[in-house]
Amino acid sequence: MLSSYCFSLAGRDHIKYHMPCHDSSMIQAVSSSWGLAVVADGVGSCKHAEVASDIAVKEVAELIIKQFPPYTSDDRAYFSVIHAAMHGAANAIEAYVEEHDEGNEMEYQTTLSVAVMNKNTLYYGNAGDSGIIGLDNKGRYHVVTKKQNDDLGRVYSMPSNRLFEIGKANFVPAAVLCLTDGLLDCVVPSVLHNSEFPINVPFANMFVTYALGLEKFKEPEAVEDCKNMLISYLQSDECKSMNDDLSVAALINTNSDLQKEDIQRKEPEIDFYALKWDEVSVYPSTETRNTVFRKFVRDNNPDWTEEQIDDLLKKYSSESNEDNLSMSKSD
Repeated sequence: MLSSYCFSLAGRDHIKYHMPCHDSSMIQAVSSSWGLAVVADGVGSCKHAEVASDIAVKEVAELIIKQFPPYTSDDRAYFSVIHAAMHGAANAIEAYVEEHDEGNEMEYQTTLSVAVMNKNTLYYGNAGDSGIIGLDNKGRYHVVTKKQNDDLGRVYSMPSNRLFEIGKANFVPAAVLCLTDGLLDCVVPSVLHNSEFPINVPFANMFVTYALGLEKFKEPEAVEDCKNMLISYLQSDECKSMNDDLSVAALINTNSDLQKEDIQRKEPEIDFYALKWDEVSVYPSTETRNTVFRKFVRDNNPDWTEEQIDDLLKKYSSESNEDNLSMSKSD
């Protein structure tokens, strides 16, 4: 049995400025054994972002359900269906604009992430900087899709861009989460990108572990409890730094032998001083960089002497200078 749920929450910034939620999400049964999860994030700079995301989610789900071949063993057939459905969703947005707001195509842009899963297989499609993570039946999380951004960080959104990433997971899935970037960036934080485990496992578990080994008759109540717990947590002060809209669409195999204690993780070794030095390196003034860095160190180590702070500052400033020198020589 696949347990599933989805929700979309307006971000704190959108609430503050009386803006609508630009995200959309959906879960559907494709057949008795296959489930579908979809999220879309309307691009915030567009006037009608919420319209684009709503159309994308509904259209891609409808097309996949109509065309999905549940019994074939040919991966290419599934790839073709997802690819065609994503194009169909992009076409539907363009058709809407042509009928209702001709000439304003760039005001209707969105990302789109879609996953189709049964107890053995996960197929997926992605466009833009939303994304998909999966949990395999051995207890390891995987970042399934890549973000689609240009060198300046701007998202490749649809329908103006159709750089669809279509694929099949190379593991047996216990769960899959489709996430818009407001959540994705917290489940897969940048500070863990080079770690052995790039997933924030305790946070990801909040979306998944309620369903592992869940009995069928308990499933409806467990889903509702999980959703309420997540929504309450995401709206609490614990998550006050998460200002973007937040969406998740989840599919979890309740018949998997995986248990919460089997999920793999390791405490990451994160050098927060190095991260802070990288952050302040954008300041052109050496004095400003040093002042901001020193304040960060002092705030986190109130018992340190000025000499200790000076030594740490010298360490990171000298490492930065060595890196710059190395780069200039290689050039």
